[in-house]
Amino acid sequence: MGKFTRFFGNWIIALKTFPIAHLILIFLTGYGFYLVDASWSGDEEWKFLFSGFLGLLSSLFGPLLMLHAQGNQKKIKIFSRGLQIFSLLFIQVYDLILSRMSITAGYAESLLYLGIFPLLVLGILMLIAWIFKSKEKKIWFSWTILLQSLVFGALAGAVVWGGLSGALGSIEALFDIDFKRKWYQYFGVFSLIFLAGSFALNHYTFAVTDLPKGSEEDIELQDSRMRRI
Repeated sequence: MGKFTRFFGNWIIALKTFPIAHLILIFLTGYGFYLVDASWSGDEEWKFLFSGFLGLLSSLFGPLLMLHAQGNQKKIKIFSRGLQIFSLLFIQVYDLILSRMSITAGYAESLLYLGIFPLLVLGILMLIAWIFKSKEKKIWFSWTILLQSLVFGALAGAVVWGGLSGALGSIEALFDIDFKRKWYQYFGVFSLIFLAGSFALNHYTFAVTDLPKGSEEDIELQDSRMRRI
């Protein structure tokens, strides 16, 4: 019972650490349910998903600074909140930019509008790398935990998706994958968007608290800890 309570207690702390990211995950999950119900055609709706994904990445700036930065915590907290609010506004702005793109866009138009997306994602990743490098002496543990969080989140989402689908349908139906089944799509949206994202944020929040910031002895101790995560 204690481990069960601690598990949900950890999730609450992760929710407080990444509030806007969880809000975006909930919104994207709800939007995914809407697309499933409306039998998504894929013509225009993908543009908003692009915007939401980019907004989700940008919402991680502030919490990462709070977890890693050293210095005036009050200023960092204010800056973090400002960045998270900006991520919500950015989703709407980028969606408006993509809405100007015609359905039969040519190469130049596609490069103009869609080229913004990979460039901004690259900029986000570079900023995250800068946060890691400037605030920690041994940054590879941050990247290790980040990759672990993404992998564990994806695995958790896939396992729950399969478990829920098998429980509602049957084992035969589970392995006879048919994405046209509505219940299969609903569970997939929930598991691979909200559950996977939330699980990854939860894992990162608590794994990062043991990051080394000192001597080589601390690094060796951390290495043994990381193998047990």
